[in-house]
Amino acid sequence: MRKPRIFTIACILLLLCDSAIVMAHIYLKEWLGFFDLDKEGSIKSVFSGLQLLTNGFLASFIAYLSSRLRASRPFIALWAMISALFIYLGLDDMMMIHERVGFVLNRLSGFHGTYESFNWLWYFLPFIAIGGIAFILAVRSLAFISVKTRTYAILGLSGFVLTLLIEVIGGQLLNIGLVPLYFKSIIVEESLLLFGETFFLAALVGGATALFLKSYTARGDTIEEISTIKSLTKIPSNTVLSFFIHWSIWAVFFILIIAILFAGFTAAMPLLAHIETLFHVIFPYEAVIRFSVIWVHIVLLIGYRLWIAQRDKRHHRALWNILCFSCILLIVIFAGDWRHRLMEEFSWIRYTTSGFLIAACASSLIHAVHAWRLRLKTLAGTWVFLAGGFLFGAFDELFQFHEWIGGVIENAARLPHVATDLITVGYAFVSLIALIFFFILFRRHYREHLFSLGIFLVAGGIYFLSTLLDTLDGLATHFLKKIALSLSQNPDFIFRDWFALLWSPHNFFNGLEEVLEHTSAVLFFSAIAILLFELKHDTQKKREKRDTLSRALTQRCALISYTIGIIIMIAGIVLGQQSTISTAKTNLIIARPQDGLMHADDLFYNPYWGLIIGNEGAHSVLQYKNGILKKLPDPRHIVSDTDSVTADDFAVYASSGARGAILQYTEPEGWTELWTRNDGLSFPEALVIVDNTIYVVDESKMAIIQLQTGKQPIEWKPEHPDWRTPEGIAYDSAQKKLIVTDDTTGAVFSLVFKVSIKKIARFSHAEDVYITTDGSYIISDNGTGSIYRISSDGTQEKIIQLSRSYRDVQGVASDGTHTYIVTSDGYGQGSFMPSFVLQLKQ
Repeated sequence: MRKPRIFTIACILLLLCDSAIVMAHIYLKEWLGFFDLDKEGSIKSVFSGLQLLTNGFLASFIAYLSSRLRASRPFIALWAMISALFIYLGLDDMMMIHERVGFVLNRLSGFHGTYESFNWLWYFLPFIAIGGIAFILAVRSLAFISVKTRTYAILGLSGFVLTLLIEVIGGQLLNIGLVPLYFKSIIVEESLLLFGETFFLAALVGGATALFLKSYTARGDTIEEISTIKSLTKIPSNTVLSFFIHWSIWAVFFILIIAILFAGFTAAMPLLAHIETLFHVIFPYEAVIRFSVIWVHIVLLIGYRLWIAQRDKRHHRALWNILCFSCILLIVIFAGDWRHRLMEEFSWIRYTTSGFLIAACASSLIHAVHAWRLRLKTLAGTWVFLAGGFLFGAFDELFQFHEWIGGVIENAARLPHVATDLITVGYAFVSLIALIFFFILFRRHYREHLFSLGIFLVAGGIYFLSTLLDTLDGLATHFLKKIALSLSQNPDFIFRDWFALLWSPHNFFNGLEEVLEHTSAVLFFSAIAILLFELKHDTQKKREKRDTLSRALTQRCALISYTIGIIIMIAGIVLGQQSTISTAKTNLIIARPQDGLMHADDLFYNPYWGLIIGNEGAHSVLQYKNGILKKLPDPRHIVSDTDSVTADDFAVYASSGARGAILQYTEPEGWTELWTRNDGLSFPEALVIVDNTIYVVDESKMAIIQLQTGKQPIEWKPEHPDWRTPEGIAYDSAQKKLIVTDDTTGAVFSLVFKVSIKKIARFSHAEDVYITTDGSYIISDNGTGSIYRISSDGTQEKIIQLSRSYRDVQGVASDGTHTYIVTSDGYGQGSFMPSFVLQLKQ
């Protein structure tokens, strides 16, 4: 009877220590800071960490004893998982890992949200769910090991659950400003955590003691004793336990794969930036997508190669070789086909996808013949049906049947274009149901070939995902726009480089859809071909149980793979850090969507008016002067579709391409129309005023129009091979010449109206031009996301490089000290990024 008494006394002493720590926080926190419950390195964090680490070692001891008692694998895996959780929690309590992770992830993602550092609850939610289920099963297992531990285990679990609940409530209290209640919630939260740790420690001591006594008794190795021990560990709920452990491992694995994919895409951005710096090039958006996809492919192939290096299975090597061949094909397609985007109808990737589908069709027909010879008519018919599906998919890739069918239905029933997407979704669901049926049938006939069947199922899942991407790209764009608008409300928020990968969601998701369709075709062919090879060579007649060495190698292989994955994930997050908008010394956002900015296109600086912004999407003109942003009043709603703006000391001028009008704003009269389509204008865009004359660029006519009050407009179409789509215009008063940019050829021209034209520079996509007081030309290059200066002596210099998410640069201006640019003209079109006006200083 002494042992239970000593055990009870020890529990009471630990609970008294918990209470003493809480009381010290209440009464001694101000006097001695190391009694603070919410501070790193305090008495509480050390004591709590030691308790949790002890719990972890006891749980690992239970796992060890269970393995000695020949318990079931799920039972041992459960306690190994519990041990890892407790050890992590112990280290976390002493080093505040989860709070730090919350701040770090907020900083990396730019998301500050509602709970600041409490956002770790959302980041860790999948792991919290898995850990919670594991703890519930651990409590039940402890009750089966020793009934006396049940109460302690339930009390310990309750303490942990209530701790999480109080932490969520505390975050909300802090958010709404109830700081005194927040500090009280800390006392309750930490008290519950301490008591929960102590009660669980008592339960684990009881369970470990019971198992140790059973293990000691079992040294006689009698049949009766061993059966009794197995009855303790192989409990009636073993089926549920096995199911949970199996799917928990797969859940963690897939979470890790998703994290690796995210990290791979994130790491691709800084890696691409280093390549751009090394070779002095700027890659277009399509190249960014292609590079990221190939990079992720290579990362996954390396991880898979490390996996199969330890397993040394023939079918793994065969699959890896096929995937490598597929990756090489993708590299050839991405490097060779620049005439078409991945999402376009005639992209080369459709040929490789259809080729693998035809190969899968041929392999399926061989299986059908083999099944027919064995008089398995149902199986043979299934293979023929599957071959027909692959053949239809191949021809659909080549000839776009579903697009044609969708077009016919849309025209006949006058339906929107979404009908084609719905047809694609119909394909997906029919295919998914058919694949599930095939899998059930194949599993009945090919039980010894689960590897091939697993690949087959994964291929079906990837195909289903690709159809969802094809259908939901519009919804994704709408969702990303809302997210971007919400994030842009934070004045300190910066869109990191990895946002640029999703810059055009329609382009990205449809391109990724084509890659996933290609991958699913490769996996379908791989699964069927490997199954055919195994049946022919009978490589898996009988599966021998793996010996201890093989099991150790598998565990080592899993450990290496997970470690590599975690390293890649961390490296991707670290490399993906980027905290500036551009290479300028100072970066300030002076106008954003919350200020009414929408689809802005142009701006101009005049000392009298300040910075004038053409706010095209909101049908207005904004003025930024002396740090104040305001809208120029337009009570009659004359202003619309503001393509370009300019100003002199007398008035502000704006062009409206949609209305075909040139507008003037003066402080006494407000907005008035100067010229309209009745005066011969079509679609006026960029404009500049020279004395009493306005020169307007009309991109639709590829012409420059001279406008003077009381005179007929004079139109001039310069002749030059690089004069295609004139975009921006400025006037060099020193040389008495017009300076015009062409955003198709990237050329910059110097013109004398109706006299001469000369190309003076060339960039990727020269968008706008502004001439400073010292005679330098400031050029915005939309193709590279850069700002260039052309000095009066003709020297070209890149003065600012925008970060990848802000590279859609449009208008540019300068006040001599700062450079002003407007970005993200694509808002409301293909891009989800909103417009910003930036003030940059070199």
